[in-house]
Amino acid sequence: TENNDLAEPRMAQTQYEKDNVAQALVESLSDSNVEYAAPNYLSKTQWTPSDWNASRHFYLNQSNVENMWDAQSCPGGANCGGNSDVVIAVIDSGIAYEAYDDQTGFGVTGRNFTALADDLDGGSFNLWQNTDTGSTGNAEIANDGLDNDCNGVIDDINGIDTYAYNYLYGISDTCVAGNPVDFSSDNHRYRRKPGHPIDTLGHGTYVTNVIAGRSDNGNGTVAPAFNTTIMPIAASIEMPGDYYGWFYDSDVISGISYASSYGADVINLSIGGNYYNQSYQDAINFYTETFGVVIVASSGNDYGWVR
Repeated sequence: TENNDLAEPRMAQTQYEKDNVAQALVESLSDSNVEYAAPNYLSKTQWTPSDWNASRHFYLNQSNVENMWDAQSCPGGANCGGNSDVVIAVIDSGIAYEAYDDQTGFGVTGRNFTALADDLDGGSFNLWQNTDTGSTGNAEIANDGLDNDCNGVIDDINGIDTYAYNYLYGISDTCVAGNPVDFSSDNHRYRRKPGHPIDTLGHGTYVTNVIAGRSDNGNGTVAPAFNTTIMPIAASIEMPGDYYGWFYDSDVISGISYASSYGADVINLSIGGNYYNQSYQDAINFYTETFGVVIVASSGNDYGWVR
């Protein structure tokens, strides 16, 4: 899942194509060198309400959030709404943390996005920043078209777009002999790119607002952890007309790997599906046990069985 030289998977839609997938799995599993094989399933973001009025968000009362705030001595307590040292990675459709014009140059969505300034831009919303110096001893610099820290992701100052990283950009060598390759002429600012986890759907922004949107400012938004730091990770595929978005398992697993490696304390997955994938489970087991990260996922939105 860390190979950014992959061809984008084809979706098996007809019974013939599904039978081909099944046959490929049988052949792979018959190879003694293969530990296991699984389809690259699709999952999707869960339903979100159209009205963001906190008075209608019944889960706040059911979760005893008010008691939590009392225990944190809100509003003046040092840990009211969490602490900025706590990093929550939101693997979703990205976050609208800045205005983004994708209608020019190499734009792939043909749309224009405006940051949700009142709730996510500045104030008590803490946007994660990559300060790691990597193998080069150099920290990443925003929007310069260079992979300054040589971690394989260009301009990932605030997070990663794993779908772009795995399938869209087609770049395998961002550094040569430890020196960053200059991609600044590739119109890097106006494009869905590996180091730019901007929201192209809206769901990730909403989820982030539920977790850590600015609170107590008269805008009607109430979030339990408004003082924590958010690491945005975009992973949704481009599917025009489908607001809720879809995700390849491989991109979500890449996001779990990135978030864990860069110090996330909690990973939020507000996505779901009705299948079991061993590679998904292995990734969860490995990163929770090795890095101590807590992974939180939604369940029950489709009124189905919860396993």
